[in-house]
Amino acid sequence: MASTPTTLNSRLRVLIAKSFRAEKLYASMKNDRGALLPDTGKVIDFANTIRAEVWQQTHCQLRKALNEIVLLGSSTAILKSLVELYNEMLSLIEKHNVSISELTVRLKEDSARHEFVHCLKLSVDLIRCKSFIQVNQLIADELHEIIRHSRKGEVVFSESPELEELQSGEDFLGVADNVIPFKRKAVNSKER
Repeated sequence: MASTPTTLNSRLRVLIAKSFRAEKLYASMKNDRGALLPDTGKVIDFANTIRAEVWQQTHCQLRKALNEIVLLGSSTAILKSLVELYNEMLSLIEKHNVSISELTVRLKEDSARHEFVHCLKLSVDLIRCKSFIQVNQLIADELHEIIRHSRKGEVVFSESPELEELQSGEDFLGVADNVIPFKRKAVNSKER
């Protein structure tokens, strides 16, 4: 088993590599089967395609941001940028949680008026928002771990009740649903 990276730069490079692999994984999951028919399997494929697209785009943006951060060179500058990126992720998560609440209310109203085409559009928007929350929470957790394990881990994170709630993951709408974590479980060689 490979040793755990010990420097901030090496941990950051490991995260870049993970992000690149995740981006490629989600790019391969896209579904190009054509028109969406009222077949349950195709509806699920459609939802999975939306999720994969959001996860791929987010990992691509993360990889680009991390590559720019690595170029800063100075550990202090890198750490400061990582904390800014972490706080930005938490802010985006909070924004999308609000969007989910608003979209859910609109979905209920449209459903009561039998506006099912609008309901479908809102459902797609809800799938995107939830996927965005899931992927950004995963990234925020990874960034938090890197920052926490850095030699200058005394960096103070934003302390607000909303951010603490987001960091705890308790208020999420099923964050663990359909999430492929960065970390892989170690497989015992005897089990193979």
